[in-house]
Amino acid sequence: MKKPRLPLLRGLTVQILAITVLPLTLLLLLIAFGSYSLHQRDMRALVSDRDERAVQSAAAALEAELHHRMASISSLATIVDSSGSAGFENVLSAPNDLTSDFDAGAVLVDPDRHLIFGSEQDEFWNDVLQNSPDLRLASASDPGPVLSDPFLDPASKRMFVIISAYSLSSDMMIAGGFSPESLAWQTLTALYPGGSQVRIYLMDASRQVLFSNDTSPSDGLPSDH
Repeated sequence: MKKPRLPLLRGLTVQILAITVLPLTLLLLLIAFGSYSLHQRDMRALVSDRDERAVQSAAAALEAELHHRMASISSLATIVDSSGSAGFENVLSAPNDLTSDFDAGAVLVDPDRHLIFGSEQDEFWNDVLQNSPDLRLASASDPGPVLSDPFLDPASKRMFVIISAYSLSSDMMIAGGFSPESLAWQTLTALYPGGSQVRIYLMDASRQVLFSNDTSPSDGLPSDH
């Protein structure tokens, strides 16, 4: 009786593995790698869409708040048109919706930018009106409402924005000041609280960060932004 040819059988087994099993294994690896790459691409697209929606939502919320504040200043100007400074003083004498959004208060100013009547923050307003000649404010030729660029208050080290309107009939300017940081904090933290997956930055035209919902705000953006 002849002995089995074991070396031949082993060689045949190796050939079968080389011809069938290994190519299938490589194919499965390629399919897995391709599926992972597609998944990664889809995830990046989802994150990009989420970030775009977050920016649009944040911008819409801030725009609505700015329009609300501009409407408040316009309403105060209408009161001054009809009742003069006495009407303005009556409005400021009690808490009201027209001035509650201005954390720097609202003031009445003459054409030479001298304070006529205003909030308790007279020092802030006198400094703004007399020491910031380039700050864009409403005037007889531009009754507004006018939105100023953000500027730094030296005393508080905070950024502020002034919204102003001019009463042509009374020849006086009405102005309200607020901090963009306070505005963004009130508006955006409810939508995107600190520690959420979405990080929101509010910047001025020079890319100075005015607000971030990050718990560790920085003075500027990371270098890869």
